[in-house]
Amino acid sequence: MIRIAIVEDSLDELALLNRALDAYSSSRGVEFKTTHYPSGESFLESFVRGFDIVFLDIALPGLSGMQTAESLRKIDTDVPLIFVTNLAQFAVKGYEVNAYDFIVKPVNYPDLEFKLDKLLEKMKSKQEKKILVKAGSQHVALLVSEIRYIEIQGHTIV
Repeated sequence: MIRIAIVEDSLDELALLNRALDAYSSSRGVEFKTTHYPSGESFLESFVRGFDIVFLDIALPGLSGMQTAESLRKIDTDVPLIFVTNLAQFAVKGYEVNAYDFIVKPVNYPDLEFKLDKLLEKMKSKQEKKILVKAGSQHVALLVSEIRYIEIQGHTIV
């Protein structure tokens, strides 16, 4: 299952993106679990590592999508970030925050399909086993190849 965060303030645009993701899921046999955030602040406040893809609107109320992306990159440098925007002129700035790509609103299925095909193929080729471990109040995704040892005290991983 692919876990997706969608940061979008417009319910209409959210519905379009969800329909396109549902169509992709049906046609490709890929299962998505989406979580919606109406603002950059709500996304960052509850951010937990483990999302496989983040769709992020650039024009958000309060903290802009670009500011949200900059903050995201301070805590997760790897998650693929796709800007969904009607402000195509700002999409180029997305490369400053290592965005994977951008989709111009309104979201249409052929565009989403092309970009997801590319991204999922890239993810599949780079995929390495990870485990999710609770560290304090956060969850951290660890690459199995980077684990040297695991210490357990009682029923708690140290």
